[in-house]
Amino acid sequence: MRHNGVFAALAAVMAAALLAACGSSNSDDSSNASTATGTPISFYVLGPSADNNQNDSSQGKLGVTAAVTAINKAGGVKNHPLKPVFCAKGIQSDANVIAACGRDAVADQSVSAFVWGTNNYGSAIDPILEQAGLACLGCQPFTQADFGSPMLFPFEPGALSVVGLAALGADQLKAAKIDMAIPDVPAGHGLPTLIDSLGLKPRNTSLGQVVYVPATAVDVTAAAGQVNGADLVINTLLQGQQAPFLQALRQQGNKVPMMISGSTNSAPGLGQQYGDQAEGIYAGSVYNRNSEGYKRYKADLGAIGAGDSELNTDQSIGAWLSVQLFADIANQLDGNPTRQAVLDKVKTLTAYDTKGLTPSIDFSKPGTLGGGHFPSIRNDAMYLLQYKNGELQPVGTASRVFGGQG
Repeated sequence: MRHNGVFAALAAVMAAALLAACGSSNSDDSSNASTATGTPISFYVLGPSADNNQNDSSQGKLGVTAAVTAINKAGGVKNHPLKPVFCAKGIQSDANVIAACGRDAVADQSVSAFVWGTNNYGSAIDPILEQAGLACLGCQPFTQADFGSPMLFPFEPGALSVVGLAALGADQLKAAKIDMAIPDVPAGHGLPTLIDSLGLKPRNTSLGQVVYVPATAVDVTAAAGQVNGADLVINTLLQGQQAPFLQALRQQGNKVPMMISGSTNSAPGLGQQYGDQAEGIYAGSVYNRNSEGYKRYKADLGAIGAGDSELNTDQSIGAWLSVQLFADIANQLDGNPTRQAVLDKVKTLTAYDTKGLTPSIDFSKPGTLGGGHFPSIRNDAMYLLQYKNGELQPVGTASRVFGGQG
């Protein structure tokens, strides 16, 4: 069973959420500050920016900048500074732009890898990377091409994290009836079946009411009225619709708990978006914020003056972690990470240590999760957060997208 067609549903919903979540910030890019004096080690980052604008606002660029700044200030990799090249505009890019990024990276022989990336056109870029043997370290898998590409080495389940939200609700919150609000896009109508088959069937349950909301809808009152008797509602609507949906629920006297994705939602952002209604909201995250890795990430954010940034999300954490992986590999290669050497080295990592941000990950072979239908995915752990007193605080233990906890 290939689950053909459901990948489009996942990508559509994730794309809608990510596109709506793009924000702005005036955080400085200080990645050029370095004590390393050797030849720069270049890598491409797919998604955050159309150029090297020093005031770019994306979440991914924040994580990359924090990691590169800290590494370069500490002497780089064997005295070689890391040099990111930011390409494209993430989910807002079209297939031609994404493919051009791939071709540009391949043409530049100084580029030894893509290090983190987010886009919705895996079929446009993955074949280019595969032909060139250019690894995509930490890149998020969103499409069918991504799930099957031997060049992707993600830390997380990518688009399948939507399934993980339901898994967290069933495992951690013991929700017996889980309703869901999703953007009303054609492919999105296949999403509930996928969530049931992959995430909830192993837990002997299924989704309750599914509410489809048009992307152009301004008034979501009627949609909120369809949620009735649920133990939890998962809200994956466009960011501009999420808060009004919750407000409509509360105005109707519905106290049902709500869960959103932590992929593009931060604590400061939730406070701004929801106001007093933010208290108690749950979020699903692909990273463990009760970990040493998260402490190190936060320290690096603080060092560039972004400790309280509204861009501190799963996207920025994943980008930071991807740079750590690349730097670790480059160190093992004595500061000479050719693209073939990087690809060969990542395939030797049988238990990569993310300092607790995720379980240790075996990059040495294709993943077998979900019956082997998603070979690029080696980790399906999800973590529950709850907004309390202005912070997203960890709750409970890990849940697995495909079943199980811990």
